[in-house]
Amino acid sequence: MYYNTPMTKSAHTFIPKDSSLTERMNAYIRVQQNYEAFKQNIDSMEADTLGEQKDVKEAQIILLNSLSVAFESIDESELQEAVKQGKYANNELICFIESKQELEIEILRSDKYKQSDSNKNSQKR
Repeated sequence: MYYNTPMTKSAHTFIPKDSSLTERMNAYIRVQQNYEAFKQNIDSMEADTLGEQKDVKEAQIILLNSLSVAFESIDESELQEAVKQGKYANNELICFIESKQELEIEILRSDKYKQSDSNKNSQKR
């Protein structure tokens, strides 16, 4: 079977055990922790130790996709209601919203990076 689009465009690691808010939040937290660990390793290691630049970029895209899918699966109003019911602390809601905003910025940066890379490649031809 041949896929026309690269796997990294749809690949993600957000896999809740069921559709409950608790499981979706647990899966989101795991994805967030993985992304933070990835960013920490990128900052503290040379890129060569993690693989070729292409592989590292693909891993970053998969992690960003995972966060994006997680944010899409958890509605802020649903989380606000859970805070009102005492299921989550208010600071968890704030962290979720801040992380979502940071992701949006990261995706914009990533898109600009991809665009500048494709512009460089098209100029080489």
